[in-house]
This record gives sequence, C-alpha cells and structure tokens, in this order.
Amino acid sequence: VIAQLPLTFGNSVVATADVERTYFGTRAARVTPNRLAASIAISNTASGFIGGLPLCHGAGGATAHFRLGARRAVATFFAGAML
Repeated sequence: VIAQLPLTFGNSVVATADVERTYFGTRAARVTPNRLAASIAISNTASGFIGGLPLCHGAGGATAHFRLGARRAVATFFAGAML
C-alpha cells in the first residue's frame, strides 16, 4: 500500500493536472492538484460506504478520451449511458 501512494499521487493528481493544462490550456484553470486530490478522496470515501471499488482520474484516461475525440462533458455522459 505504501509503495502505491506516490504512484497514485503522481498519475492521478500531478500528471492529470499537467495533461489537462496541456490539452485544454486556460479552459483547464479549475483543474488543480488540490481539486483532483479532493475529488478522488470524496469519490473513494463515498464508494467505500456503498461497497464500490476505488477509483482515480489518471492521466492515461484523460489522454485516451482526448485523443479519441471526447472534448466536452457530454462525452462522459454518453460513455456512462452505454455502460
């Protein structure tokens, strides 16, 4: 578990904030490491209470969505609807 902490922090928080700034520029001003860490903490806490799996944002997922054309929030809605 301890070895996973820096890896998760690096990929889920720091790298994701950097990827969002790279792809979206000034439109990603609200995506900060603090906000990413808070949303991961809140999501995982809520998920734990209902018996769900842990989750994170991840720079790889953000890059995949961007490269495949998901540039707006509606893309996340459609992905969720398909699942």
